[in-house]
Amino acid sequence: GGMGGAGQPPGAGAAGMSSMGSLGVNPNQHYEMLKLHHMNLLNEIQETTLMMNLYQQQHLQQQQQQLQQQRQMQQDLPDRGGVMGQGMSAGLAGASGPSHSLAG
Repeated sequence: GGMGGAGQPPGAGAAGMSSMGSLGVNPNQHYEMLKLHHMNLLNEIQETTLMMNLYQQQHLQQQQQQLQQQRQMQQDLPDRGGVMGQGMSAGLAGASGPSHSLAG
């Protein structure tokens, strides 16, 4: 992402504007500069927001993957029990079922 506005070093824009204001430059020019600066800032906000959203999405996906893996591991256990699996699946419907089966 091209962060640095219109190729200016940081701070140059603000300093330039204050000095131009004191020199009594054409107000329309000053407004155009402000508008440009404003647009650059908005673009940077969009870029940083996008990047932050990407990081958050990745983080959420990782959490969901971990949860799914844990669930799959729990689901795999009853299946290996064969006929026992039926009793366990019935036990899963009750609240006390999983805690006992996991403790055993």
